[in-house]
Amino acid sequence: MKKIITITLTLLLLTGCGNKITCKTNKDDIRETYKIKYNNNTITNVETIKTYKFKDKTEFKNFEGIIQYTVKSNSNDKIKSSYKKKNKKYILKQEYNIDNLNDEDLKKFGLSKNKEELVNNLKNNGLTCK
Repeated sequence: MKKIITITLTLLLLTGCGNKITCKTNKDDIRETYKIKYNNNTITNVETIKTYKFKDKTEFKNFEGIIQYTVKSNSNDKIKSSYKKKNKKYILKQEYNIDNLNDEDLKKFGLSKNKEELVNNLKNNGLTCK
């Protein structure tokens, strides 16, 4: 059994599976993180985490409707969306099923199936990638 696990892990590493890059920005009121998984130069998964911070309680309460609408309208076979709220912050998490996104979807969400293109787009929008 240990041999099978060792062989499987070795094959995954050799075939390029498990390659990841993270892009982030940290502005005063919005923090964005993109967790990108890829194989060779092809994106296999993108997870975004956006944190919205509010100083004003009224703005914080009013924003909940926007977050709820975003989660409801973007939860399907292409995207899993969820959110949490705490301490006048909303944390919106979205995971994109890249295989189910067509070119129109990719454009709509500002994504690409090409790692270099996506990373360059994110860098051009002020994110730092590692």
